[in-house]
Amino acid sequence: MHHIFCNIPFSSEAAAPPHIVFLPGWGFDNRILALSPLARNWICPTTPVDPATIDGDLLALVASLKTEKIVLAGWSLGATIALAFARKHPELVEELHLFSMRQNWPGAEIEAIAKEFEQNPASFLASFRRKCFLGQKDLLRRYQELSGPEAQEPSPDQLAVLRRGLACLAATPTDGHPLSLPVVAVHGDRDIIAPIAERTRIDAARQITRQGDGHLCFLAADTPLASLSRKAGIRRKFSGAASSYDRFALVQKGLAERLFQHTTALAGAPQRIGKILELGCGTGAYSVLLAEQFPGARLDLLDFAAGMLARATAKLAASSRVRPLCEDGEHFLARAAADGDKRYDLITSNATLQWFADLGDGLRHIHRLLADGGLFTATIFGPRSLHELGTALETVLGEKIELPAAGFPARQTVETTLGQIFGGGEVEELHLEQRYASFHAMLESLQKTGTTGWQQGKTIRFSRTRLSLLDEWFQSQYGGCRLGYQVFLVSAVRPRPLATAP
Repeated sequence: MHHIFCNIPFSSEAAAPPHIVFLPGWGFDNRILALSPLARNWICPTTPVDPATIDGDLLALVASLKTEKIVLAGWSLGATIALAFARKHPELVEELHLFSMRQNWPGAEIEAIAKEFEQNPASFLASFRRKCFLGQKDLLRRYQELSGPEAQEPSPDQLAVLRRGLACLAATPTDGHPLSLPVVAVHGDRDIIAPIAERTRIDAARQITRQGDGHLCFLAADTPLASLSRKAGIRRKFSGAASSYDRFALVQKGLAERLFQHTTALAGAPQRIGKILELGCGTGAYSVLLAEQFPGARLDLLDFAAGMLARATAKLAASSRVRPLCEDGEHFLARAAADGDKRYDLITSNATLQWFADLGDGLRHIHRLLADGGLFTATIFGPRSLHELGTALETVLGEKIELPAAGFPARQTVETTLGQIFGGGEVEELHLEQRYASFHAMLESLQKTGTTGWQQGKTIRFSRTRLSLLDEWFQSQYGGCRLGYQVFLVSAVRPRPLATAP
């Protein structure tokens, strides 16, 4: 059976790079991903995975996406097949994420499963799915509602695919030659389908054990794949807001000027700075100031939103000293730091590092990339940013909304991490405020800057009545619509090595 790939149900947005392709486990299709808003825009087959055709269908999918590489993820049987594809076509896989995957399935165990399956396929599937959802009855009910009655009685073609899936598990060894790409293996310690003691062990894979999770650990909101998915959503929003960003991003523009003054004061003579890396350059407001202040420096501008980077590059088109880099900042830093080349005299970033999945790793890589005596400066939004918005929505609409800012690093985290890595540094806390004519104007500003303000996958509909009530709430609390921003102005220097006695 050939596969048709699509985004998960109920997602109207088109997939955008990095393309995340997910292969579901035995007996499941793309409807399993509808249980998680974090899976928006993941690409998944609409039918259970067929080992007989999946390799060729994945190759055709990659070609149709017009991309060099995909992020490939698999769950259970899907993980086994994803691993085999990555070993066969490593040049097409940027990252590999394996969920709930056993090191191997003994032939006798598969034979017993196959025998029970043949006796009553529908009954066996129902029992198997209950085991997958062990301890998560609400999720099981939701999945059953999404699947409908047709999922309970497999067709002859589907039965053949399921049989081939079992045969694949019995025949495919998970060991083999090492992979030259990032691999993450995630397992739940309460998994009874793929017990933790039998989890896959792949050389150089990052192993994550989730406490209290069972077979459905891929639905967790804090796995590396979920973080990557969130970033993909952020990238789409920022790239889409590129044309309106300069007009609405007043807070970010003010921070760029404040960061520029701070950076130039610490950098000293402009000729001391030979090479600069700006992380998250946006539309280039800060980039232009850096290029003017350091006329002899080479400037690497990095942003993962192509629309933003294009605007920044256009503003500096006359300069031959600028190199645009369209990629994820964390990935770039990790790869560049691994080269061991201390290449930058200044690494700086305005309102970007709060989006990093692991700020500590990012700062460690920045430290490695700085030349001796090199300077690091940044502004980082803190977790108290936009808190009025969350309070308003919960109070007026009765909806508990998790704002993205809730996951931003706290001041103590920034100070401690900076001190551990650089042996010191300065963190100054700023509190900024922006006022709006109405709640509608506030929403427009957030949308036009790419910072919508609530968690991925959450849709809130604002009727005229709701907008009026929110206006009244802000008027009673603050005398008008306003948002506050908590910002950390950060700086540190990579020390020069101590001189040794002759």
